[in-house]
Amino acid sequence: MVWGAHHGCLLVIERAGLTRVLDRAPAPVARLYALLAVMAGWVWFRARDFDHALTFFASLAGFHGWADVSVSTHIVLHPATLAAMVVGIVLATIHMDMARAFRLALGRAARPAYALADTVAVAAFLGLSVLSIAAGSYSPFLYFRF
Repeated sequence: MVWGAHHGCLLVIERAGLTRVLDRAPAPVARLYALLAVMAGWVWFRARDFDHALTFFASLAGFHGWADVSVSTHIVLHPATLAAMVVGIVLATIHMDMARAFRLALGRAARPAYALADTVAVAAFLGLSVLSIAAGSYSPFLYFRF
């Protein structure tokens, strides 16, 4: 219910004029807004109640500092994880037209090469994600609590 209110408020704000502002803003700003709006919505699914959600938002904003960071959080803050987060942030906010770059560089041969490289990259990331999840600690199914 709270997520629905969150989503509805964002729709109202966007239709009241934020869409025009985002259309004039640079593309990374619009993408960052979308990323933050979606990620804030996920908090409502993770939190068990409203107070827990507020605690999550306060932690995400850095109000709780580093003193109460759990062992599992320290494990997640491994340099490889932080590097993957930086790559994810760059890929989520910056528009890179790799297909156009391949077309300019390789002409007609670029499309099959791009498709193959894209497929291999997605398969590799899927495999690495599955391995990372399998190696991690137990994580219960999120919707089981509902």
